[in-house]
Amino acid sequence: ARASLWQTRYDELVAFKQQHGHCNVPRSYAQNIPLGGWVSNQRYQYGLVCKGKPSSMTEERQAALEEIGFDWRIDQDRW
Repeated sequence: ARASLWQTRYDELVAFKQQHGHCNVPRSYAQNIPLGGWVSNQRYQYGLVCKGKPSSMTEERQAALEEIGFDWRIDQDRW
């Protein structure tokens, strides 16, 4: 079966971390612009979960991201 878009981006994030040592993809990351937006969206979806609102963030996704050291509360203004 073809990997889902989420899984594809997740794999790209894992590769980014291996290369850079962290998961904080800048929104304007030239090598992979969609990945920067995807990372922002994961934080947004997680924020919805925290507020008890409907979200595409599942427990499995949350666990997978935390497993690679994903930082949920990054100050996006730094980028």
